[in-house]
Amino acid sequence: MKLILNTIWTVVFLVMMNNAMALEIHETDNHDVLWFSTTTNALLNRSSTALATQHISRGLRLAHQAMQQELVLSDQLIANHNLCVGYLSTGEAETAKSYCALTKELALQAFNIRKVRGAYFLTEKVTLSDSQISASLFHVVLNNIECQDSHIQLSLAIK
Repeated sequence: MKLILNTIWTVVFLVMMNNAMALEIHETDNHDVLWFSTTTNALLNRSSTALATQHISRGLRLAHQAMQQELVLSDQLIANHNLCVGYLSTGEAETAKSYCALTKELALQAFNIRKVRGAYFLTEKVTLSDSQISASLFHVVLNNIECQDSHIQLSLAIK
């Protein structure tokens, strides 16, 4: 009986953590872009940091450099996301369109967002850990795109 109660409380606790993370992301100011980090590519982390601090040309250059390397699927998503949002922030919507479309497509893959010490990492959905997890990478990506250009976001959501 004690084992069953412990299991129930563990499940309740994990569900509460998941809901808290989803609520935190949902309640963030909808005009704040959520930038992703990675443990496998320093260029992408530098790109995300540069874009987050409004060093757009540097962030785009670093993302393009990262794209020249062989990237795991989550890093491909981050690179395309950075290029999409970066180009949209400079007003180059036509250049951003292909990156945004690929970002949307990759966001439908089996990823969760994991927050570790203020940084947002992508993990496979099968990965369980004691960190907070959010279920909707797709909606986060669409929100990030909408922060820069709502017309692009709407056209991507329709496709």
